[in-house]
Amino acid sequence: MKKTNKLTLIAILGALAFILTLFKIPFPGTTWLKFDLSEVVVVYGLFVGGPVVGLSIAVLKAVLGFVIEGSSTGGVGEAVTILSAIAFAFPVYYLYNISKKIVLSLIAGTISLTLILTYVNYIFITPFYAKLFKMDYIINMINSGDNTYLNYILITYGPFNLLKGIVLTGVYLIIHKRLLETYKKK
Repeated sequence: MKKTNKLTLIAILGALAFILTLFKIPFPGTTWLKFDLSEVVVVYGLFVGGPVVGLSIAVLKAVLGFVIEGSSTGGVGEAVTILSAIAFAFPVYYLYNISKKIVLSLIAGTISLTLILTYVNYIFITPFYAKLFKMDYIINMINSGDNTYLNYILITYGPFNLLKGIVLTGVYLIIHKRLLETYKKK
């Protein structure tokens, strides 16, 4: 693929991914957990253009979000968006290239997304937000020394990331064959 074609692909798919971030799906039982379908575009970009294109799409959608919508997290939310795209899309891409089994690849992406994002929420994201927004109840859980905080993370973020992965898998399965056929014709 020519460099200008790659740049055009990144621009178009990055803009599409950003547009999809505007349509957030709320997670039942919480007011702050929402996800979108933009990782589907990142997966497609990986298949069409490779790892640099996929990563560029993930970064571009986050940068567009930061510039157009602003950030209440000092860029941390946008960094998590990039990490989420990488955690889901790259395992899908690499496993599919080895196995040619899209369902298996998407399941691996879902597991990767769930494990990585739940862990990162435990180690960094939730403590950061708890301090930033002075969430004393979470800070108290973290400082308690027992399993309360770990249980909170596992019960809240584990199912959220798993559901996000399942939804992304379902949507991508619906469009996978058609997208790849369309690309191969060109």
